[in-house]
Amino acid sequence: PEEFKEFMKRDDFPKYTYILSYDGTYYIIKTDLLRRILEKMEKLKIQRISPSELAKLLGISEKLSTIILKIMAEQGEFAEVEPNVYEKI
Repeated sequence: PEEFKEFMKRDDFPKYTYILSYDGTYYIIKTDLLRRILEKMEKLKIQRISPSELAKLLGISEKLSTIILKIMAEQGEFAEVEPNVYEKI
């Protein structure tokens, strides 16, 4: 989409991690923020979780937790085993 093309022109674009999901949605997050949250998730030894549970556990928005889980699924770290339920691989 045009919005993403414009976003790619930003000077700080390399500081972001993004995926294009199977549904055509772009998910974008600052790489530093993603790294910090993944470190917290690793310490908590999360194996199976929903975006809403992750949001409550980490004190973040459900939208942010969804982005994180979608990116992790795309990278092969988690799999969506049921609608909105992710399991560590």
